[in-house]
Amino acid sequence: RENARAVRASTGRILYYEGSVEDVTQLRVAEELQRDKDAADARDRAKSAFLANMSHEIRTPMNGVMGMANLLLDEELNKEQQAKALIIKQSAESLLNIINDILDFSKNEAGKVELDFIDFDLDKLVTDCASILAYRAEDKDVELICPSTPIIDKWYHSDPGKIRQILLNFIGNAIKFTEQ
Repeated sequence: RENARAVRASTGRILYYEGSVEDVTQLRVAEELQRDKDAADARDRAKSAFLANMSHEIRTPMNGVMGMANLLLDEELNKEQQAKALIIKQSAESLLNIINDILDFSKNEAGKVELDFIDFDLDKLVTDCASILAYRAEDKDVELICPSTPIIDKWYHSDPGKIRQILLNFIGNAIKFTEQ
């Protein structure tokens, strides 16, 4: 960037030029970086909104699949039908967990994670998580003990949904990556 002016004598004749030259390279680079950052932020917001919307859209039919699987399991089925209905239910639960993870990820990126602090029975929560994942452990012929003795101070004040999700992810990964 430059700025100059002619300095003239009283007669109007140009005596000299004065001015300044400023290197604005850093300013231009900073402006370009800001534009790039704003564009990336806009893309992230759009992606998070898309993920949240799709998660909600997929969750509704998935809950229908789980509900129908539960109704099937309540009926009198032969052993093969019972096994197939159980696989449907377990698969739907796994997909619902993935959907919840996606929704949480998008909420986290958008800074909209909300915790629901309530009192809950930790022992029951851990036992429920173990029973949900017991079939996976059994399929891999891996023993799942969770916990072997009851939790003494079992009432806690936190977000049981998030803790359940964390436990299901940890236990599920432990089962997945345990060979024997």
